[in-house]
Amino acid sequence: MNTAKTLISLYLLLAVILAQFFAAYFFSKGRASYRKAFSALVLCISVYLFGYLMIINSTNLQEMIFWNQFQYFGLPFIAVLWLLVALLYTKIIHSLNMQMALLLFSVPVATFFVRLTNFWHHLFYKTWEMRQYFGYYSLFMERGFWYYVNIFYTILCLLLTVIVYFIGYLKNKVGYTKSHFLVFLFASLLPFIGIVLVLSAYDALSIDYSAIIMPISLLVISYGILKYDFLEIRTLARETIFENNFAGMVVLGPGKRIIDYNKAAERFFAAINISLDNSPLEQILARDPQLLEIFESEKAHDFSLVIDGEERFYEIDVVSLGDTYDGSTRMLKSIRDVTEERKIQQKLEFLATTDSLSGLYNRAEFMNLAQREFAWAKSNNEDLSLLIMDL
Repeated sequence: MNTAKTLISLYLLLAVILAQFFAAYFFSKGRASYRKAFSALVLCISVYLFGYLMIINSTNLQEMIFWNQFQYFGLPFIAVLWLLVALLYTKIIHSLNMQMALLLFSVPVATFFVRLTNFWHHLFYKTWEMRQYFGYYSLFMERGFWYYVNIFYTILCLLLTVIVYFIGYLKNKVGYTKSHFLVFLFASLLPFIGIVLVLSAYDALSIDYSAIIMPISLLVISYGILKYDFLEIRTLARETIFENNFAGMVVLGPGKRIIDYNKAAERFFAAINISLDNSPLEQILARDPQLLEIFESEKAHDFSLVIDGEERFYEIDVVSLGDTYDGSTRMLKSIRDVTEERKIQQKLEFLATTDSLSGLYNRAEFMNLAQREFAWAKSNNEDLSLLIMDL
């Protein structure tokens, strides 16, 4: 039995090291919100697994209770962070605002403090007991009211996570990203199975099945990173170019629905009092038919807008994205502010056509205008009189 305990300990130790590596790596490399959330997720997983590693290697009840408390510095936040990663990765939300944070993290934060103060009220665990099975010690806890509140919320978050990834997998038609959803879907199913086992089979051997299964999820995610390069260099490069581009970028899917957009596009539309979301263009730009026509067009356009009392000029370029399905066009619209270029161009045109001393057209521009008038008179069979005066 010591051999089995040693193997489980090594298994958990390697999982803790892997989780710590993921946490450090993606926090340092990932600028996107979902990578930061993923970094926080694996950090919490590492705290949880390390606590369980110490519990199974303890032979003293007080030590076990201490390490169980240590686990709850990460455990209450794992499920909600798993859901948050799913919401950010699938672009259901683009960032975590205060209202969303309060909604998602209220129960985990309450759980943290309830567990921290459990020795006063025993709402989380009523009694503690150290049991021995097959020559090894395990920690048995009688569950209190708040334990079931927390476990219900955990199951809800994991179930929503699985649903989000499943819907994303069904909707996604791009080959190289479809596999990403499948990997995350499978990795998210495993903790859900672990929770079910904890609820149904914990009393028999007092084994934390979630802690045993969780490293497999990390291995599945590791496989996805190595195999499909998601959350990695190619994805980082693509997202950096898209998110941090000075030009506004809007991705349009079937039905001219906005699929994605970067911060520059969000600022552009905010400047004209239009809020972007994942709705069709005709709904978002209903108040501005001219702008709607420009953005629905599959051709490049130049246009100008008056923003804060100043006329600004923009170029809209269009790039077709892949093949069309059922006649639906997928496009990338880039919005480039060319106001400064236009001003410089106007200045250069003025300098090239105007005499700086008199303010009149110079000889080259005079000849251009004269030739234009001669051509107009000839094409319309009109007389043209020319008076040259020396002032």
